[in-house]
Amino acid sequence: MAGYVDNRMAALRSLGLYQEALADANHAIDLAPHKAFVYHSRGLVFEDLKQFASALSDFDRAISLDPNNAGFMVERARVKMEAGRASEAVEDLSLAIAQDPGNLAALKQRGMARLALGDLNSAASDLHTYSRAVPDDREVAAAIAGIKPAASRRPSTP
Repeated sequence: MAGYVDNRMAALRSLGLYQEALADANHAIDLAPHKAFVYHSRGLVFEDLKQFASALSDFDRAISLDPNNAGFMVERARVKMEAGRASEAVEDLSLAIAQDPGNLAALKQRGMARLALGDLNSAASDLHTYSRAVPDDREVAAAIAGIKPAASRRPSTP
């Protein structure tokens, strides 16, 4: 039953009906409080509502119920980035990559988070690795292009 309510919540989210989606997400949690997916779903609604602390709390709960789900860590990292917590996002993304080395979404996000932190070498490494697997990603291509000029502008020592 919780799955049906969760599906309706997803439809409401896609329509931008966030308060209605939140009501369904709460109902799904009432129906299946031991299932990680219901907390993940409500976390997405809280993110839509820009209620980042509540979103992160729900992602924490989802991860505690399903600690091997790298996707939940990637979602939590994305919210941390939105909340201005890039270094914490890098930690989550590194854990996700350790659990699932082929997780390209985590690799891309970690590269972008590292770029936001000014860690140009690590960002370039992640983004180059990602771009070899996904060569047509324009966002990553632009980020890589931006890293090269930034690195060349560093002052030289006299």
